[in-house]
Amino acid sequence: MIKFLTITLLAAGLMFAQQGDRRGVQTGRLARQLNLTDAQKEQLKPIMKEQAEKMRALRDQNQSQREEMKKLRD
Repeated sequence: MIKFLTITLLAAGLMFAQQGDRRGVQTGRLARQLNLTDAQKEQLKPIMKEQAEKMRALRDQNQSQREEMKKLRD
């Protein structure tokens, strides 16, 4: 069960990182679907923030790599 919850939270983190301003709405939906307690919701916030930051870094890295590949093609 813990493994499933961890995977779900990581997947949700990836999804939220891409959603921008809709993160709060999505977090609320996730909390309802998983029947999270208020304490669990509070624990979820830093996890989601961390995942969003990781995704942002990966997107930035990906963008840099795309730009580099474009320069090599030209």
